[in-house]
Amino acid sequence: MLLSLLPTLLLLLLPNPTHAVPFATLTHLSSNGSDCGGFGGSGIHLGDTSSQLWTVFERFAPYIGPGITLSQGRTICQVTANVSFSEPGYRIMLGSIKGALRGYLKVGKGGIVNVSARYWWEGSTTQGSTVETLRGPIWGTFEQGFGTGQNDGDVWSPCGGGTLNVMYQTRTTAQGELSKGELAVEPQPGEETWHILSGVLWEKCA
Repeated sequence: MLLSLLPTLLLLLLPNPTHAVPFATLTHLSSNGSDCGGFGGSGIHLGDTSSQLWTVFERFAPYIGPGITLSQGRTICQVTANVSFSEPGYRIMLGSIKGALRGYLKVGKGGIVNVSARYWWEGSTTQGSTVETLRGPIWGTFEQGFGTGQNDGDVWSPCGGGTLNVMYQTRTTAQGELSKGELAVEPQPGEETWHILSGVLWEKCA
C-alpha cells in the first residue's frame, strides 16, 4: 500500500552507458534516529534511463506551530543497507542526480522546510548529499523534485557494491504565517506518508 504511489514519482534521469542493465539488491541492515519509527522500507531500481534509491516513511514531517521547539521542528533517520548486483563489475553514484519527493506538510506562507539525504559508504570518508527547499504555503500532500537546487557532492560505491549509509533529515528554518484552521485539520489515513526518491547513476567498473 505504501509503495503503490512510487511509479508516479519516477522521473527521467540521466542516461546510462549502453551496457545491459544490472539488477541491484538493497538489503536493509538498520535504521537509527529519533524519527525512524515510521520507516517503511527502502529499495533500489536501475533502468536504462531512470534509476532510483527509494525510501518510505509513514510519517516524516517536522512539527510546525506555536510553541514548537527546535527538536520538534526537525526529523532525522539514518538508514544503513547493503547494495549488491546480480553480476560483478558495476557501481552506482548518488548525490547530484535529480530525484523526487512526495509527502505531507503543514507550513504557511513564508515558511521554509529543508529536506536532505546525505550519503556515505562504509570504509570511505567521502560524503555527498541531495537537498531540497520546500516553501509554503503547503497544507497537506505535495509532490516536488528532489535535488533541484545546489547539492553537496557525489559519492560512488565501491566496484561491486558495499554498505551504504543515508542520513535523511527535514528541518524547519521558518514557520511562516500559521493558520489555526489549517493546523487543526487532521490528515486522512495514509496521507502523511513520505516517499523520498534519490536519483542514481550506474556504470560498468573494472
